[in-house]
Amino acid sequence: MSKKIVGRIQKETNTPDLVALLTSMPSSDLNSLMMEVLSQKTQQISPSDLLRNYASNRFVKPSDVDFVSFLTFELDLLQKAQFFGFTALELSPVSPLGSCAAVATVNQNKVLSALRSTEVVADATNLLALEAATRRKLTHFDAEVLRLCTVHRHLRTPYVKPPFLPHFKIFCMVTAGKDRGSLLFEKQHLVEHIRFITDYLKSFTAVEAVRVILKSTRKDNPNFAPLCDTIVSEIKEVTFDTEQVEQPYYQIIQFKTFITIRQKEFEIADGGLVDWSQKLSNNRKERMLTSGIGIEMLFKLLGF
Repeated sequence: MSKKIVGRIQKETNTPDLVALLTSMPSSDLNSLMMEVLSQKTQQISPSDLLRNYASNRFVKPSDVDFVSFLTFELDLLQKAQFFGFTALELSPVSPLGSCAAVATVNQNKVLSALRSTEVVADATNLLALEAATRRKLTHFDAEVLRLCTVHRHLRTPYVKPPFLPHFKIFCMVTAGKDRGSLLFEKQHLVEHIRFITDYLKSFTAVEAVRVILKSTRKDNPNFAPLCDTIVSEIKEVTFDTEQVEQPYYQIIQFKTFITIRQKEFEIADGGLVDWSQKLSNNRKERMLTSGIGIEMLFKLLGF
């Protein structure tokens, strides 16, 4: 649909190369142009228009969670992660333009792009990855492992049916460090992430069972089996299954975590190894693991 609209605009303006012209502009010039366009557009908006837009715009509705109770719920999780060795960060509501699309297999149309070369955060793990890569570079990629976490409200543009909203909170973790050989980094920190997530979920009496699916991300994957063996041998009282998928987002292994509440199973957490730190730092020895828990969904499922 967007291509048809763009085609119509180019035809009506008699500028067949309009998109190419705008794309080739320096970012500063394009920002200045768009800021002027939006400035003039806002001058046409009356207070009644504003109220009407607020009522109809699906991106701006407030969450229906109990705000104070949810903050307490978030704080408890962040404190648990801090005790586990993660540094909690309060992130910006925006990230650099292309934070998802430039390093991962995410279409930019799923992200709310903004001015000044930014976008509304659609996945805080990408922003944590940028922070981790920046900090790792400052230490000249030393042997010290970096663990970062946050709770962040994400906004994604694909339509979701009510009562779901396009914005929601996720707890995110990123671990970054140097390749130690023999899959030592991967084994240690996969166990750390999965153990932290599953122990946290098992701590709720309403959670009847926890299940983790370990997914091989490609067919020819000799490292998948030893990683699975380590995870299953180290983490107890959790049901593990394995699958094979073909997807480029995660490297070697992806894990998905499910909980059973009132005899119904829900996917609640996801994670895996990524090559983002290698791409960002141009250093093939860098390693990174990301994961996230749908904390707002969990809060609602637990009936808080």
